[in-house]
Amino acid sequence: MQPIPEGSTAGLATAGRVRASGDAPAGRAGLRRNGLRLHWALLAAVAGGAALAAAFPPAGLWPLAAAGPALLVIALHRQGLRASFLIGLVFGIAFFVPLLSWLINVAWYAWAALALAEAVIFGLLAVGQRLLLGLPGWPLAVGGWWVAAEALRARWPYAFPWGRLAMSQAGAPTAGWAAIGGPPLLSFLVAVTGAMLAWLVLRGLHDRRRLIAAAAATAVTAGIALAGTVLPVDQAGAGQRTATVAAVQGNVPHARSLPGLLRATTVTGNHAAATRALAAQVAAGARPAPDMVIWPENSTDLDPRQYPAIYASIATAVAAINRPVLIGALLQNPLRNTGQLWLPRRGPVAVYAKRQLVPFGEYIPFRSLLAHVTSLV
Repeated sequence: MQPIPEGSTAGLATAGRVRASGDAPAGRAGLRRNGLRLHWALLAAVAGGAALAAAFPPAGLWPLAAAGPALLVIALHRQGLRASFLIGLVFGIAFFVPLLSWLINVAWYAWAALALAEAVIFGLLAVGQRLLLGLPGWPLAVGGWWVAAEALRARWPYAFPWGRLAMSQAGAPTAGWAAIGGPPLLSFLVAVTGAMLAWLVLRGLHDRRRLIAAAAATAVTAGIALAGTVLPVDQAGAGQRTATVAAVQGNVPHARSLPGLLRATTVTGNHAAATRALAAQVAAGARPAPDMVIWPENSTDLDPRQYPAIYASIATAVAAINRPVLIGALLQNPLRNTGQLWLPRRGPVAVYAKRQLVPFGEYIPFRSLLAHVTSLV
């Protein structure tokens, strides 16, 4: 092999391509230069997925929502495409398995199937993020990737938008941005903040002379995201109407041994009791009178039209608060997941039927295919 002549333009171009490829490590030094060894990258992916899951309830550690994208970038940095898929798959498993653990109340196989399916999709999409990391200004590209990936998962292969970065920020200072640009803008800012953190780490490893500039840029990005707390999101003023809405959460018994009918009546009774308690507080002046009351989805799993006791329980609660109440009700013949509007002394007057159903929770995707594998569908 001929040595590259000093000062040769062609030689410099060739050397540049070798450094940028990231797919042909040359010894131990090459592995360090071209990114983490695969086992360390997979460990970073596990940590990133777990950190992102912890940003959501019940832990609700919202700053970790930026740590997840940051660790994913570090894990993907200068990896090959097959390794990038594996890294994304591992990240997805570490994220979706705890995030979707509530599905075990439906069935363990629903939990396992949905978490694995989402992880596979995430792994495929992670290959695209790896390709973006070679672009100038790639932290912005990473932010766009998260928004696009969330939009795709919310539409294909079934509508399932759980796990969007914005959903972890409800109680965070960043939440104000949702009033400006909706969840996509909020997800974008969180993802860019995470990407900038990754850039800071990578810059510190490879170019310590520019570390201060990278730290300043990262701090500015985080400051912009946190500025959501000072945005003027409440636009109500003179001449504009406002409404007071009361949200009732009666809670759900999780004991698997409870008979279905007992469990369903308990759920509805809990919400009725909480609404009557709210009415007593309003009457005592302890709380403002709401213009409307909202019960959550499935607050009654029994069709009030078919169960007189359920109908009476709801009607009594609505009469006590003496306000319109929007109730999440399962209606039969045909089976529908609905929002049912109840008015005092009139009962249910309007219904909205849910259109985008939850896969494995409200319908079985790929039923005909899965039926060849298991009878559990």
